[in-house]
Amino acid sequence: MSSSTISLESYLIPLEEINRATENFNQQRCIGGGGFGAVYKGQLSERWQNRAAAIKRLSRDSFQGEHEFRNELELISKFHHENIISFIGYCDEDKEMIIVYEYAMNGSLDHHLQDPHKMSCITWTQRLMICIGAARGLSYLHSGLGEHNRVIHRDVKSSNILLDNNLVAKVCDFGLSKFGPRNQSDTQVYTRVAGTQFYMDPTYHESGILRKESDVYSFGVVLFEILSGMLVYHEKSFGDDCQQNLITAVRRYYNKGPRKVIDPNIRDQIDTSAFEAFQEIAYQCISFNLMERPTMDKVIERIEKALTIQTHKPSASTPAVRSMIESVVHKLKYSASPDDQQTAAGEIHLLAKGHNDNRVAIVEAGAIPMLSHLLASPDTLTQEHALNAILNLSIHDENKGIIVSSGAVPGIIYVLQEGNMEAQENAAATLFSLSSMDKNRVTIGSAGAIPPLVLLLSEGTQRGKRDASIALYNLCIHQGNRIRALKAGVAPILMKLLKEPEGVLKDESLAILVVISSQPEGKLAIGKEAAVPILVEIIGNGSSRMKENAVGILIEICFINQKYLVEAQELGVKEKLMDLLHHGTDRGRRKAGHLLEKMSRLAEHQKQLGRA
Repeated sequence: MSSSTISLESYLIPLEEINRATENFNQQRCIGGGGFGAVYKGQLSERWQNRAAAIKRLSRDSFQGEHEFRNELELISKFHHENIISFIGYCDEDKEMIIVYEYAMNGSLDHHLQDPHKMSCITWTQRLMICIGAARGLSYLHSGLGEHNRVIHRDVKSSNILLDNNLVAKVCDFGLSKFGPRNQSDTQVYTRVAGTQFYMDPTYHESGILRKESDVYSFGVVLFEILSGMLVYHEKSFGDDCQQNLITAVRRYYNKGPRKVIDPNIRDQIDTSAFEAFQEIAYQCISFNLMERPTMDKVIERIEKALTIQTHKPSASTPAVRSMIESVVHKLKYSASPDDQQTAAGEIHLLAKGHNDNRVAIVEAGAIPMLSHLLASPDTLTQEHALNAILNLSIHDENKGIIVSSGAVPGIIYVLQEGNMEAQENAAATLFSLSSMDKNRVTIGSAGAIPPLVLLLSEGTQRGKRDASIALYNLCIHQGNRIRALKAGVAPILMKLLKEPEGVLKDESLAILVVISSQPEGKLAIGKEAAVPILVEIIGNGSSRMKENAVGILIEICFINQKYLVEAQELGVKEKLMDLLHHGTDRGRRKAGHLLEKMSRLAEHQKQLGRA
């Protein structure tokens, strides 16, 4: 059995659960479809945290088949990024091939582009943020999967960009994607041409050579769809009698009258400089010359610049904004209406996303105690606004201590224990932010944050596990919190994360193990978890940092029992340490030398015992 098969077994969802969630694929639950087949909305049971899910079922009449199903499954199970749709599981039973991923409340971008009313409700600023989110997802595929790996999506289009309840973009549908090396800047793949007409890179279509720049071209088409508020394959008149499709119009009017392609619903919203920055980078994306197309990182940089120009975020340094903040906080404090409190919390959340001046002014106006109170609200949206407001306020370092001293931590822990999965993730992210300040760690740990963080590390989504791991690392810098984490059972969970073949939290897990291994109780707990084979494997095959941390942990557990050193020797650690000694960083060489010295002393001791 391959390691990929082993790693996917834990994601299997029985067909019985799928049938229950979709009411036996009731057509009323069908929310879309594509080349793969139909997509249904379903509510999973408690074992899957009662999550709302999108359930994609391969149609027996689909032009895609088992190869595309396996391809998407292998890829999406490896992806962990805010702007890539989250993988929940899959079903491969009774001739059914089904992939289950998170449900995006606002559907796909193309559904909005097909509906003028829906699209008119999305402001220019929101559209820029959608573009940035989708670009970050594609950038992750191109350059965020490790030093030597790259995924080319091969079917970037508006129907493959989903929008969650906050209009955060999520790239989806990887059935046609190609995985390959990125050790060369001009990585290319010779492949059967696949994709969608109008979005497909003409250079790729003609040559059959797939490059990351092909995704960039397709994304450029999507950028102009978002700007114009129309699908690329629809035709319309852009101020004259000639009906033409979008990209034809873009090329025709780029130098003369480029604003003709702007959606009339947002034309008055757009700052001229922001439009020029956006249009320039979008047009570079659809260049026929591959060399002129930007990287996705460059696309992100330029659209973020457009967003900065556009927003001119109001700062509390102006009297008008400071007055607005005081008014909103007053409403939060003194209104008895739950609706008013929900609205005020939402307004504070948005204001806190702006300048640091706003964050300071909101805290000075006394918002924290009331926001903390709302964390226990039975209304999930009010709770969500309050928590997100506190999270954004904590970005300003001087607010971190005030938030903790104002009594917000118990409320955050309450959400971590009782909230839905997204709320738990945001609570963990807030504790991670607050625990970056040394003086907060004792308060957070003693308030009871560590057991629910450990539970989230064990049972949460990848985002939840990541935020929980970083918060735990920060907290465990304080000695008392290390004991709390060990009592909560963190050691076996961390070792389990290290054993995962495609584990993306190995770095974080090792970092926490290094800290807790400094405690006698930590050494014992790690030793009990059959840690030596895993550590030796990491010393041989991990990244430089992972190797160094694994050696450090092995040194610590060998202090309590020499049998771990003997076991490591038998597993061939000496050869791996010699390689680290010759090719590692200064820190790695020091640690390798230290462990080799211990092994040498042990060998000498054994010789003396033999002579006796």
